[in-house]
Amino acid sequence: MTGLAWLIIGSVVLGVLVGAALAWRPLRRFYREIETVRAQELFLLQREYLEAKFFDTGAQSEKPRGLRWKECEWDKHVEFVRDRRNGRLLAFVGVNIIFEPTQMELGQTSWDEPRTATAVFHFNGRKWQVGRVLFNMRPDQVLTHYPDMERVEPATGQD
Repeated sequence: MTGLAWLIIGSVVLGVLVGAALAWRPLRRFYREIETVRAQELFLLQREYLEAKFFDTGAQSEKPRGLRWKECEWDKHVEFVRDRRNGRLLAFVGVNIIFEPTQMELGQTSWDEPRTATAVFHFNGRKWQVGRVLFNMRPDQVLTHYPDMERVEPATGQD
């Protein structure tokens, strides 16, 4: 190969690399938007299952100590957020959890009222999974308390 051929090949490779570097951010943003809409729709389709799974997971955790999970009253609104630290998409749903005392703790009175909480679900790229429960906070309070969380607008046709 001649020097001219190497110069042309080098220029083409450099042009492709520069083009890929310039297109990377818009393509990533476009992919993230598509993933967000798909994840929101998937959450709404699986919501009943996810709520039941959340209740089962919470009931097995034996937290708070001395109380047994009896029932969950779910808010209709879902707050979709993105964690700025890792890009993970989350769903926050307000829930009132009703407890009953275990036999050992019958004298306790704090179980009489439902506990306000936020159920956290996270999207792993393919499906939604049950996360944790944040007691004594509504979804809007969680957003205020954790500044690394940014609200994601719901897909068209949602709440």
